[in-house]
Amino acid sequence: MLTKSDEGKIVYFLKDLYIGERNPFISFGVIDYVYEYDRKAVVDYITHKDLRIINGIPIKEFNGTPFKKLPNGWDYDMRLFKEEYEELPDIYSSIDIRNPNSLLYYLDQGLLIRENDSHDRSEILSEIKKGEFRVYKKFKAHDITHMTYDFDELFFSWEDAQNKRNEIINERKRVANLSDEEWSIELIKRTVIHWANINKKGDAEVWIERAMRRFMEFKDLENLEARCVGVGLQWKYSNKKRWNNLNLEE
Repeated sequence: MLTKSDEGKIVYFLKDLYIGERNPFISFGVIDYVYEYDRKAVVDYITHKDLRIINGIPIKEFNGTPFKKLPNGWDYDMRLFKEEYEELPDIYSSIDIRNPNSLLYYLDQGLLIRENDSHDRSEILSEIKKGEFRVYKKFKAHDITHMTYDFDELFFSWEDAQNKRNEIINERKRVANLSDEEWSIELIKRTVIHWANINKKGDAEVWIERAMRRFMEFKDLENLEARCVGVGLQWKYSNKKRWNNLNLEE
């Protein structure tokens, strides 16, 4: 349970990229705001300070150039500005991302920063008009700098986040090794449990057993689907459109 007193603390969470490596990876941020009633928290993402230098000017101080004549020898593949990077301070190598106190320290020192509106996420581009060019900043408005997470998605230690990651990976492996029929039965049972917990409180287990017994009487279980409708259960095969009521009379 997070409280308002946790605002400003480091938390770890899992993110999925869905490209290349398809298992979740651990990321981290700092809690900006806690909604205790909704059990959610806004987390600011953390990054290192922008080290870009454009035409010899640090990115934060670079405001673009006026139009001027294209340089002698210009060709279509010539880059019209010089982009370099500040040398990464040696102190960065001592940041321990698994240690919340280390992250907080470097946040305080300004070597790490929140990816909020104060962080320059601009692209540097050039524009050509009638033999003249200029260099300018284009703000990347689509960048995500923070996200709202449920309390149970946030962890105060790297180890707890790693345990959750392993749990997710193991579950994915378990599901991958199921047959189509086993997976279909598992999905049906999830629906049945949800239905019974809402509509049959007090004797849910009895109704779960009864409903699953009915479903197991069907043929072609790998193509069978189930859903809750009001106080009842319905079924259909995946290649059909019509849903049918499940008869639960003994």
